[in-house]
Amino acid sequence: MKIKSNYKDYYDNVAYRFGGGDPKIVYVRPHKLIDIPDMEKEIKRTGHFQHRFKSKSIENITILYDRNNSEENLRYGISKEETDIRGIIIGEYFFCQIKRVGDENYRLVRESDLRNTPNPRKHAYCFKPEILKIDEFINYKDSTLLDICKNVALPVFSFQICKFNNRGSYHFEINELIPNLGKVGVASFISDVDIYQYLSYLIGNKMKDCPDTMPPIIVSDKDKIIGHGFDYKTSFRGKIIKEDVK
Repeated sequence: MKIKSNYKDYYDNVAYRFGGGDPKIVYVRPHKLIDIPDMEKEIKRTGHFQHRFKSKSIENITILYDRNNSEENLRYGISKEETDIRGIIIGEYFFCQIKRVGDENYRLVRESDLRNTPNPRKHAYCFKPEILKIDEFINYKDSTLLDICKNVALPVFSFQICKFNNRGSYHFEINELIPNLGKVGVASFISDVDIYQYLSYLIGNKMKDCPDTMPPIIVSDKDKIIGHGFDYKTSFRGKIIKEDVK
């Protein structure tokens, strides 16, 4: 795989270590997107989002967002956390980042971020939330994410989430900056060789439909005749094509 990019990531030198990479597979990786795809259109967000999309990753990220920004916290005297949640999608793999008020940068989600309150020991009786596991937020394989990658034509991207209204609908927006996977911490979970090989396979095979897996095209007898160079009405010396007989 050849990488065409205006920034460096932690796996870029792998191609040179293995002979330069396959020139037939090209990964065009801009630092900043010129045209931002419409993720909401792709995931068909209408009404209660969690019930209309198969991705467990995106369903969990909405739960985590609600938990950190819930008005319920105020009822129990717990300060409401103004929290931004965003997801990083790498083909079929998912990483979640979090940023709270006072934090300068986003960071990968930790086990403590999945608890339902800022003080879980003192207020453990307050809620009975869904059980969220850290391995479903960090380096989690979710094959349903691949359809989004294919339709927005981005093998790697991050998206922001915020509540759209109080009825369980959310607003999703692809960030204009492509995430630097080394800087956000992906290198701690996936080696440079593994991520390079995966992206090469993803771009070369998964990002486009393979002809071998597509349904066969059914060609009518009429089109077969014309395809072989015959005139459909005059080439068969008086023989009547049934399709012409009414």
